[in-house]
Amino acid sequence: MMICPQCGRDNPADVYYCQACATPLMPAQQPGTPGYYGYPPQQPQAAYPGYEPTHYASIGRRFLAALIDGIILGIPIGIISSVLSAMMAVRVIHRSSRGTSFNPGLAADAIGTFFAGFGIIMIISFLLTWAYFALMESSGWQGTIGKKIMDIRVTDLAGGKISVGRATARLAVKAFLSGWFLIGYIMAFFTRRKQALHDLIAGTLVLSRQPDYPPYPAAYPQAQPGYPNYNQSQPPQQPSYNACPHCGAALQPNARFCSNCGRSL
Repeated sequence: MMICPQCGRDNPADVYYCQACATPLMPAQQPGTPGYYGYPPQQPQAAYPGYEPTHYASIGRRFLAALIDGIILGIPIGIISSVLSAMMAVRVIHRSSRGTSFNPGLAADAIGTFFAGFGIIMIISFLLTWAYFALMESSGWQGTIGKKIMDIRVTDLAGGKISVGRATARLAVKAFLSGWFLIGYIMAFFTRRKQALHDLIAGTLVLSRQPDYPPYPAAYPQAQPGYPNYNQSQPPQQPSYNACPHCGAALQPNARFCSNCGRSL
């Protein structure tokens, strides 16, 4: 038996997909091997060698996501900066009020206070920005709050989740290189996979969350007479099969997905 790592269901040892959630359990058969039926079609799973996603996020969605992220991140940074700046101003004014004549020591102290406060603001802004972008884009969300709202995500070149290191490298290139005259961002209009400069260097893609599965050919059961019409107002009843209508493989009772081709039943 093979236990599905996604849902925990026990599956027969020779299946390729979990019969409860369609998670790939072992590499798909290749053409020319016994039992090959021309399946499975390419799906957005990193487990399929050579798979290349094509559902790239539009430039408009990416811009709106960046705008939302700027607002969300700018609010706490602005509040912290304002508070620290006010504290520095109060400190300088208080020390300057001790005398009316020019005091080199007080002037040096005021300059030191300014640079110390500015450094603290920069460090806090850097840490908040890194935590917001790098940690969230490498998490299960695969994106920031803005990307989540706009239904897009950051992935590697195979459509999988990226590591914290790669997300950090992407953020660093975005901060120090892509912003020069916006050239790094403009590149997304002209690259084949809509990659900006930071995506090209970090090896990442920005995809929509709706995968582009291949459409059903006309010979599939959905196009045959007698198959339930899913455009009806009443929800159709799920048909029960003893064999997969797509590839003919035998099915276990109550299976929701074929264990050989991974198609939904």
